Amino acid sequence: MKMNNIKNTFYRLCFFVLSVILINCVEKNTSTLANTGPQRIISLSPHITEILFTLDCEESIIAVTDFCTYPPQAKAKTSIGGLLNPNLEIILALQPDVLIGSPAHSELAIKFQDKNMKFVLLPDRTLQDIYQTIDSIGIILHIEQKAVQLNKSIRDSLTKYHNIKPEIKEIPRAVFLFGGDSGPAQALSAIGPGSFTDDLWREIGGQNALADLHTSFAQINREAFINANPDIIIEFRPDLPEKSGIEKASLEDWSEFMHLKAYKHNQIYRIPGQYALIPGPRIIKLSRAYLEILNLYQHKNDAVK
Repeated sequence: MKMNNIKNTFYRLCFFVLSVILINCVEKNTSTLANTGPQRIISLSPHITEILFTLDCEESIIAVTDFCTYPPQAKAKTSIGGLLNPNLEIILALQPDVLIGSPAHSELAIKFQDKNMKFVLLPDRTLQDIYQTIDSIGIILHIEQKAVQLNKSIRDSLTKYHNIKPEIKEIPRAVFLFGGDSGPAQALSAIGPGSFTDDLWREIGGQNALADLHTSFAQINREAFINANPDIIIEFRPDLPEKSGIEKASLEDWSEFMHLKAYKHNQIYRIPGQYALIPGPRIIKLSRAYLEILNLYQHKNDAVK
């Protein structure tokens, strides 16, 4: 057992080091960046942009993607285009010190291997990945203390919500779906274990009704959804304007699933806005939305009793 713990610790340390390696570092610039930190940063993902702004690094950001819309000031930055298909000529012309993204940008990094461009690709899937990414950015930019404080603030908020969650005798089982204007019954895209959205739900006191999925995100068939028979259905709607809280979904939209427990007890919720699917500092807001759902669920249960 002790040897396994040592191995696990070693593997975690190795992963951390690998996740912050600068791809294709240029030796002549390394010493300069080591002393001052990157001054010209391109963010390749909305969550990276949000983290950089939260860490007060706005002045160092020279470009973002079309999808980096929060905070509003990010829209004023030069855009390099899409998330996975940015304009390569714009990137080259901007001459960044570093481009920061996620493992999804590995192919982009390979394209720039012979262009003297430096990439940092940081994990973005789980709650721990978020903490690690914030810490890594703090190290890269020489603002470690700010990063530590940001992570502490997030942890403190999540702990507070956990401590004030309602006492529910039976842990509610939820199914998390990506919704759209085509209707919930048309596209059943679900969130399984191993994602920050799932991590936050479990931390607040819930359970994923699709915990047996072997992937974090998957298309599920109607039979699997019906067999899960969740107590709660939570539908993420990034296509809708962001609001301060959650919404009750229209039961009419879910009428073909009226035999499910969530339908019978009117426990189908929508979380509008893109923030809930972005692995950045606003996960605090998602945790607060989950807490609101749990409170409504408990209230409904008490009323039934």
